[in-house]
Amino acid sequence: MIQGWSRKPLPRTPGHVPSKVHSHGDAGKKPPGFSGVVPVNPGATRPTTPHAPDAPLPRSRLLRPLGVLPLLVLVGCSGTPPDELGSLEEGLAPCPESPNCVHTGDGYPEGTPAFLLSDAWSGRSLEELAEAVRAGVESLPRTEVVRLDQAPVEAGPGLYLRAESTSRIFRFVDDLEVHLASGSDELVVRSASRMGESDMGVNEARVAALRIHLERDGVVRAGAGGSTGARGDTGLSPRTGLERTGYERHTTHDELAEYLAEVRAVGSDMELEVFGQSHEGRDLFLASFSRPAVGSPEEAIDSGRPILLLGANVHGFNYLLRESLLRMIRELATPGTELNGLLDHMIVLVVPSKNPDGAEADSRFNAVGADLNRDYMTLDQPEMAAYVGSVIRRWQPHLVVDGHDGGAVQYGGARPYSLLYQGPATAAADASLTELADHELFPRIDRSFEEAGLEAFYWAWGDEEAWHGGGSATRMGRNYGGLANTLSILFEFAEWHERPVAVESGVLAYTTVLEFARDRGELLMQTVDDARRLTVELGERAQGEIPVEESMEADEGRVSYRISHPERPDELLRVEDAEHIKKPVGTRFRARPWAYLLPADATEAVEMVRRHGIEVERLDAPMALAVQSYELVGIRHEEGVNEVDSVVHIEVGAVEERTIEFDAGTWMVRTGQPLGRVATHLLEAETTESVVYWNRMGALLPTAELSEYLEDPAGRSAPLLPIYKLMSGISVP
Repeated sequence: MIQGWSRKPLPRTPGHVPSKVHSHGDAGKKPPGFSGVVPVNPGATRPTTPHAPDAPLPRSRLLRPLGVLPLLVLVGCSGTPPDELGSLEEGLAPCPESPNCVHTGDGYPEGTPAFLLSDAWSGRSLEELAEAVRAGVESLPRTEVVRLDQAPVEAGPGLYLRAESTSRIFRFVDDLEVHLASGSDELVVRSASRMGESDMGVNEARVAALRIHLERDGVVRAGAGGSTGARGDTGLSPRTGLERTGYERHTTHDELAEYLAEVRAVGSDMELEVFGQSHEGRDLFLASFSRPAVGSPEEAIDSGRPILLLGANVHGFNYLLRESLLRMIRELATPGTELNGLLDHMIVLVVPSKNPDGAEADSRFNAVGADLNRDYMTLDQPEMAAYVGSVIRRWQPHLVVDGHDGGAVQYGGARPYSLLYQGPATAAADASLTELADHELFPRIDRSFEEAGLEAFYWAWGDEEAWHGGGSATRMGRNYGGLANTLSILFEFAEWHERPVAVESGVLAYTTVLEFARDRGELLMQTVDDARRLTVELGERAQGEIPVEESMEADEGRVSYRISHPERPDELLRVEDAEHIKKPVGTRFRARPWAYLLPADATEAVEMVRRHGIEVERLDAPMALAVQSYELVGIRHEEGVNEVDSVVHIEVGAVEERTIEFDAGTWMVRTGQPLGRVATHLLEAETTESVVYWNRMGALLPTAELSEYLEDPAGRSAPLLPIYKLMSGISVP
């Protein structure tokens, strides 16, 4: 033991190295230069959107103390140590009545467990204990011990430690204190923010990380009861790799598999299955939650309850929302928690990692270099084929969320927005799905984030003229979901937050979606069911048109928003009354047929269609049928994309109507089925997602006849494209 008082000046700990930042997405080129915008000011108002006109501007916890000023002014504003800090003699002060403080001695927030010294430390010296506590505190990111007091031996053992934790971006300081009273076997820990009100769980996460370190070193007893960590952390023994390492690194795939098995073993209302494997053989996990339990996807569909599918990590280096989902899995499996209570109203499916190979390699792509979020139409990759075939098609969810996280640029969560979102944006989908997201779901997310001191807005980026949404390609998840008559939502999340804040706000975003389904479940199911029913009716009647080309135009409403200054990134600029370019508009159309007919040897094309769960039939006997087909007047091959060797662009001429004798074995795909919109997008040869574009018709294209026609267009007829459109119903033998 140390004789007398000891107030040691301690060396500064090395600065924390920020995690890798990635920029990616489906929004096209980086925004151009900016002009004609002004810095935001404390009197600015909430962005005016079609769903939230003139609502107050949410003010984040990070910005609240000084108003919404340029961020450069805020950097380094750590504040002075508060008056209520503790001491060796007095112990630790209670927490104020605000949600930005944790006190283990008072069990605040409710259920916070005590730090009880383990039996192994009963005979150890106070100096050894002080060094162990200091090591645990210094293991926390950007945390510096600034005071360590130890009691003299005649007064009995006791210590007081104070540390300052500094946020990575804005340099805000939180105070962490540890106290051991004379004769006590309990370390009391207090962590509190100096500024703002809500901390989005940062202090709880910090205390939880310290507990994990001290438990691992045998200083405090494991499993002291109660709940540790931020929202969703319920005190179950399973911990993610992120939590075990004090938020220093993401959960590995092996840790993920172990964690899911442990949660399943100690939780309830949860089933865990492997629905496929990655290229490198890693398991793809689906956790399903229901009460009362459903024994199969068919039971879930017949239950009359909304089915929600929450996913993340389609891009391997997107870790944050993967960690949020792992946290939520634990709470969903724990009776009595907020999330578990939602199972009385819905069925929840969670796929935390769609791209485990990419996650292990810290890569956007899978093991063969394919972008899985560009594989929804071909389903060439085993990960996406399993996800669409074994999860989406079998369970038929009403709502799907695809979670991504980007970097600190105007993609994927750009300051000041913690979350960017978008619904389906293809003219080929039922517009009611996008309207439901815009007018019902997204305003609810805005309110949830505002209440937490954060901000959310539409994906993807803005300049001084307009805010631009993401693209319309149906090879991407949110648009494919709309095409398949599901409310499919993209989340692009910020990585510029502290990791505890980012993970917590991810939990908040997904939870808000579940609460929406609880409160508006009937509307959600009715909207999706109507879209599916209308798709079947349009196909059965061969009515309506199919957009084969489309463009993005300005939405009806105008918006105001904030962006980073191009030359001074720490400064925010506000753009007023701008266009919102996110409305998909068809620019060229083709008539919807009752069915498509393909030659019997078009097996590669049919295989691609079938992978989606689309019903395909065959003619059992020859039939003479009146059909439409396109004249093929041009063909061009280009270098392929997304691990496809080459893609095919065609030019068609007149629509020919003929009666043709079709052989037995001819393939037929009706459009009057729930996935009829997907079928038409695959089989209308002029779309950039068709079996022709993806080169699945191969030698069936009449290239020799086309060459002869092009040599003598006046003397020869153009060949017909071998995809035929049956415009009225028939009885198939």
